[in-house]
Amino acid sequence: MSSEIMTADGILSTLAPTMKQGGFYNENSTLQGQTVSTGVPMVQSMALAVMKTIGLEEDLINIADLGCSQGANSMRVIQAIVRAVTEHSRESNIPTTVNTSSRPLSLMVFHEDLPSQDWQSLFLQVEKKDGSSYLNLPGCQKKRDESQTTQQAVKNYVPNVFSAAIGRSFYERMFPDRFLHMAVSFTALHWISRCPDAYPGASWYHNRNSPDEVQKAWAAQFYADFENFLRLRASEMKEGGYMFISLPGTPSPDAELNRKNFVRDDLDAAVLSMLDDGLMTQEYARSINLPTYLPTESELQKVFNSVADVWEPSGFSSSPEATTVYISCWDDFVKGSLTAEQLGQQYEDFWRAVSESWMTGQLQQTHGLSLEAATEILNEMYSRIKRNVTSNPRQSFALNFMGTLKRRTPSLSSTIV
Repeated sequence: MSSEIMTADGILSTLAPTMKQGGFYNENSTLQGQTVSTGVPMVQSMALAVMKTIGLEEDLINIADLGCSQGANSMRVIQAIVRAVTEHSRESNIPTTVNTSSRPLSLMVFHEDLPSQDWQSLFLQVEKKDGSSYLNLPGCQKKRDESQTTQQAVKNYVPNVFSAAIGRSFYERMFPDRFLHMAVSFTALHWISRCPDAYPGASWYHNRNSPDEVQKAWAAQFYADFENFLRLRASEMKEGGYMFISLPGTPSPDAELNRKNFVRDDLDAAVLSMLDDGLMTQEYARSINLPTYLPTESELQKVFNSVADVWEPSGFSSSPEATTVYISCWDDFVKGSLTAEQLGQQYEDFWRAVSESWMTGQLQQTHGLSLEAATEILNEMYSRIKRNVTSNPRQSFALNFMGTLKRRTPSLSSTIV
């Protein structure tokens, strides 16, 4: 979930947020929310695995939320971790200290995204008192009753939970060596660090039907970025720690799922139709390329193989039945509680949430357009998404790969210099 603008040399800088601010992304990210719903049971299992191994030796558990964006979906993920730790501690009949030290257990959550992301919306989410924030689960951060018996303390046990934020790219180091116990990343790692400067001709718009040489250039950028990410996190993760990853992907070429309409197809169709109608230049289309890459299962496996010395994939799922999601307003349309026009508006708002700020900044910085001129171009693009869906209602899918990675313990031979 990057928050950057493309510079002249193709490298991302942190001048404008990708996600539309003012909480707009929080309100229009139901597709990402479905991914969270699918992944939460796996996150809970990961948290339990951590507590059963390295967790009981610690009085402070460090957790990273990588690519947090505006936080609405992150709250559910971290809540799942807090609940898993709490239930494990109670069921294990562990007293208030819950570890081998003399101090009560605390959880420290670090929310990470780029400096220009909408941090105000995130902080407001964290501080909500309506039960949606992990900081406001019953008992969190409350002073313990020292008069309780051990049995009462175990029954009422809730760990102390604290939060912090880090404004930095996850393609850089963020934590000291062996600092983290667990990490999570939902719908973020498909954002690559740059749009590769490899394409036929002077202008070009990347989509899943682009020429092979274009796809190869973007795949190579993904390989480099994802391996870099995994090795950085390996340095920061305690041995035996876990990381949960969920990222959008692409079906294998011969998969039945390829015949379906994908969420990205709605955006691509709007851009390409504007090119055909002469309402967008090829130079503009090139500059609004989203720096994203959706890998296939085999491409993911290639990266996992390259980091097998530090990470062990544990229960990584690529089953379309388990990981295929769609914008949930489709269900309301099928039930008749949403009109075709309202459905189209939901799709438009989804794409505005994830791309409008980025594309506006790109048109302004790269081509010197005024805000009004850039807005006019993008309003036409988003209105085409709405019109296309309204006139031909359809269910647009997204495929997600998700699972956990376990930090390997180095062999004795690898630690001898």
